[in-house]
Amino acid sequence: MPNGFHDSEIRSIRVDYSKRTVALELAVWVGDMDGKDAPREAYRDGEVSIDGLQFLAIEPPDPGYPFKEHDRLRVDLTEGASKSDIPAVGRIASDCFVVSFFVDDWNSHIHVAARSASIEWKGEQYDRRPLRP
Repeated sequence: MPNGFHDSEIRSIRVDYSKRTVALELAVWVGDMDGKDAPREAYRDGEVSIDGLQFLAIEPPDPGYPFKEHDRLRVDLTEGASKSDIPAVGRIASDCFVVSFFVDDWNSHIHVAARSASIEWKGEQYDRRPLRP
């Protein structure tokens, strides 16, 4: 994924347990820190489709963070939860993956274990730099 989902923003999460799927609507940061290949604050909307869901675990926000003040979920993809974090990780089939999104505005994680994931882009990239007067 571009930039490992760094500074991407989750807009919605839809879970269908009977079909074992998850859909994440995101604004994905696809910017270039040097501004050579893309503007630094370039984003692109997309939907990540997750199939073969094993589990989805959403940690509550850290009460010490002002999570109520944010209208977004800014995330970074991190290594998946360990068996000590979530005991079910030890029972995941070998053909599955485990990843975690660190939710910056909550100081907590969203953990996902599934068989496959793909992204479908929704439109072209756009620049979110503030306009200068």
